[in-house]
Amino acid sequence: MPSFFDSTAKIVGGLTGLIVAVTGLVAALAQFGLVPTSEQSTTRENTQQTTPSRTRAKSTLRVPVSGTYSGIGAERGSANKDIKVVMAFSSAGSSVSYPTLDCFGRLVPKGFEGGRRIYLERITAGRCDQGGLWRVKVSGPKRLEALWSLASANYTVSVVLQR
Repeated sequence: MPSFFDSTAKIVGGLTGLIVAVTGLVAALAQFGLVPTSEQSTTRENTQQTTPSRTRAKSTLRVPVSGTYSGIGAERGSANKDIKVVMAFSSAGSSVSYPTLDCFGRLVPKGFEGGRRIYLERITAGRCDQGGLWRVKVSGPKRLEALWSLASANYTVSVVLQR
């Protein structure tokens, strides 16, 4: 019959192996931007993310400051036209509207890709394409750069938005 120490050693050895495997997995996911690294801290929507260091240096992962942003988007692909885009961000939720197309929808945060915040677009009114992704980059205190795409669509929309 195994002794108490033999059983304990097996348990500790198994836990050590598990910790090493999880640490490797997290490092691999962080390399692709799928999890925050030790230099990045995830926070609630509409708060600037910072590193956990004592200096609280700014991170490259930022979310838009609460407010309404608007600009003229360049739709390129099957149709080359300009459309007005309005995005609103708040702690209660975010939205997008296209006044010239008579469409409105919600923006659901889905994480980060590089230095951009990803939002899934859910159209709630109008006949705009459903399910596109907005990749939003904070490029100034009152300025956003955004790119919309949808795998099944043969066009994209890029826009600079100002608050």
